[in-house]
Formats: sequence, structure tokens, C-alpha cells
Amino acid sequence: MKREILFRAWDSKDNFMRYDIGELHFLQGGLKVIGCATNIGNGWVKDNPLMQSTGLKDKNDYPIFESDILKDLLSGAIWIVRFGFCKKFSYTGWYCEGVNVQRDCQINGENNSNVNSQIEIIGNIYENKELLNK
Repeated sequence: MKREILFRAWDSKDNFMRYDIGELHFLQGGLKVIGCATNIGNGWVKDNPLMQSTGLKDKNDYPIFESDILKDLLSGAIWIVRFGFCKKFSYTGWYCEGVNVQRDCQINGENNSNVNSQIEIIGNIYENKELLNK
């Protein structure tokens, strides 16, 4: 299965989510963005967090990215999409951290076929911090 790898970045200077990232180059000393049509382009990604798409889409066919805030329309649970080591599952990969629930869950393409029908992106941790207080 072929998957397009998408990235976005939080522009901490202008407080804006950038989707026009361009090319990424991993060089000695860090990650460099090349050919970006924004003020974070042609520079090191340092103060501008870079986020990758999970490869999944929500019910509205929007790509789900790391740091998105999701709502499960069936249960009302709110989650933050994370990538890394999840202690609960002794698992490294994509997972959802519960905001208004006391549980985390793994996400991947194989066991989340119902993601399109029951999950909706309601924001992200940079632009919608107020959603984290629910």
C-alpha cells in the first residue's frame, strides 16, 4: 500500500499552522526545511514544531496529524494524537492520549477501519488549547 507522507508545522512567530512545508532534509545538526513558501522555509526546524500525518483520515476525509485533537462521536471521548512510546501498551508508534477519558489507545491502519465514520478532528493543541480543558 502506497502512502503519501504529509507534514505540517506550527509557525510560532505568526501563530499559524503551515501546510506548505516543501522538502525536508535531515542534515548533521538537525532537520532543515528546503523550498518552503513560508517564513520558516530554508531554515532549521527549531522553534516550529513539525508534525507528520498518521496516514488516516477523519469522517470528513481530512488527514489526521500528530497533535490533532479528535472527538469520538459515539462515546464523546476527546483524544490528542501522539507519536512515541506509550507506556500503557509498551508500544512505539501512533497513539491517542485521552483528554476527558482515563485511557489511551493505539491507532494504525490495520485495526482502525472505522476511524472515518466515528472520529472527527475538532482542532489541534496549538490553535485550540481551550479544548484541552474539557
